[in-house]
Parts: sequence; structure tokens; C-alpha cells
Amino acid sequence: MTSKQVVALLALGGMPLLAGTAEGFIQMGSIRKELHFAKAARVKDRFDKSKHVLHLVLSDTEIPSKALFDGARLFAITSRSDIQVVEFDFSDDGVNWFLSMKGMPGTRSNNASPNPFPYQITGNIMRGKIQSKSEAISEDSPAIEVSVTYSAEIEKPVVEPAPTAAETAAAQRSPGWKAYLDRLDAVQKGDKARLMAALSPEERERLKGADFNQILPMLQEMQPKNVKVLKAVDTATESKLWLSGIMDGKPQKGEVEMHLVDGHWLVTLEIWNQ
Repeated sequence: MTSKQVVALLALGGMPLLAGTAEGFIQMGSIRKELHFAKAARVKDRFDKSKHVLHLVLSDTEIPSKALFDGARLFAITSRSDIQVVEFDFSDDGVNWFLSMKGMPGTRSNNASPNPFPYQITGNIMRGKIQSKSEAISEDSPAIEVSVTYSAEIEKPVVEPAPTAAETAAAQRSPGWKAYLDRLDAVQKGDKARLMAALSPEERERLKGADFNQILPMLQEMQPKNVKVLKAVDTATESKLWLSGIMDGKPQKGEVEMHLVDGHWLVTLEIWNQ
């Protein structure tokens, strides 16, 4: 660590930010997003599952804590919304960081060793500052600048209790579950009209522009098999489902979130993990 980094690290002790907050921005080309929220956790290294990293997520909108521990969930949330996130994985070897932005192609990643972004941990609170700027390489790789100060509680995963027999029995009556089953059945039977009614406007538009008979086998192959509902939590307009099923020939657990839009239950989030 250089003398400048030491000075910067010592200066962090007086930061007024509350845990879970950030002040700063990310700018990629002409697109700029203000960053207001910070979350952190110790998780397995995405590149080497035998190692752990200190995972920091900065965002313009608060993300669910579960997304800290599940890269697929975080990707699903951000790809289906306008939420802007910047991820940092700190390790003894340095830091890797990852970002993407609406309107820009692909995901940007970078790494540095030693870590150029000093931070301190007091109790279970991580505080630090990210300051990075790169020049434009091409039209598809514009200049990137990140400047943000943050304070984040280092969170631990919450272990949810297994669904009870009573919850599983009650879930059979869930309107969201019935709608999800109908969507699976529509794909399996190749019923385009029924499937179109169960898709979001964006998904419907993509399907309209494709050869349905050509993509149907792929849709059928990608969807889970032998799906069963374990638990459902419903409101008048939202339904959250805990499922079991077979994906790629392996037993997996799924979580599905659905919203009632114009009389149709639409899938807004779907995650399957072993």
C-alpha cells in the first residue's frame, strides 16, 4: 500500500455515511447514474469456489440482500429492470470489478493487484472510497468513471426454513402457481396464443419477431421438468413461489416471482439453483 493509500484509508474514519448507503456516481460514455446504496458480504469467489472474497455491490436502487449471495439472482434482477449496479470482489490478491449499463453493449470487467481502493472494517461495517477512470477505447468501449464513497454492513446469508406440509398443501391453491403451471403447459403443447398471453410486453415482442416453430424446441428444452410447488406467498397482485423441479437432468430448487398485469399473471423473476 502506498503512502497516499494509507492517508486515504485513515481519512475514511470520519465519513458520515450510514451503513448501507453510498454517495457518488458511475459514468459510462455520456450515461451517468448516481449511486446511493451499498451492500457487502463474504461469498465464494466466482472464479474459484474454493476461495472467498469480500463482495461489495453499489447501486442506484436498493437490491434484496439475497442477491448479494446469488449472482444469477442479481443478474436476473438487473437485466429485467433499470437498476444500476457496480460489483467489486476484494481478495488477498487484489480486486475484480464488474459493471454494465443500460444502453451500452456487454459487461465491463477489470482487475488490479494490489487493491487500489482502500477500505476499513470496523466491527461488521465496511467503509471505503472507489475512484477509477479509464479512457475510451472505441465507440463500443467508451470512457468509464466511478467515483463513490460508501458504508456497508457485512451481511450474512439468511437460512430460510424448509416449507412445511401445510404450506405445500396451501400452495396448490395459489393463483400464481396455477398461472405458472399453465405457462409451462402452453410451452409443452406449443400453444402460441396461450403462451403469448402469459408473456410480458417485451417478451411478447421478441416472440413476435421470431419463427415460433423454430424456437419452440429450444423453449421446451429450457423449461424445468416435473415441477412441484413447495410454498406460495400471495397478495392481490403479486405471487412468490418456491418450487422443485429438474433442470438439465438434475434436481433443482426454484424461486419465481409473478405480478398480475391486465388480468394476466406474468413472470418477473425466475431463478433455479441446485
